[in-house]
Amino acid sequence: DEALGKLALAVLQLERRFVREDDVIQQVQTGLRGLAGSKERLGSSHPDVVAGLGSLYADTVSTLRPRVMVQGNPHYLGQAGVVSEIRALLLAAVRSALLWRQLGGSQWQFLFARRAMVESVARHLG
Repeated sequence: DEALGKLALAVLQLERRFVREDDVIQQVQTGLRGLAGSKERLGSSHPDVVAGLGSLYADTVSTLRPRVMVQGNPHYLGQAGVVSEIRALLLAAVRSALLWRQLGGSQWQFLFARRAMVESVARHLG
């Protein structure tokens, strides 16, 4: 899906900005620590935990540019629970991009090795 590639590139660009903003990193760390108790009590997929992660993303990472624009059915994108899930997933995506970079990944590598990555994922899932 072409939109997924664009979304992934936007997240990689956002991660570059995120790592340069020490105050935002600090806010995310503090927010994650604050949610740790709820996660332990309720589980990581509980709606309250997901809403907390979504709110954390909205208050911190989403203030950075470039903004990641998610497209979809307005009916679903208008539902608070769906919006929280998307924001929580975007927070996870930024973390994944950070780990990708820490392991030597680059935006160019992502662009030129996408097919190999898709085939690898398909092998692991199939």
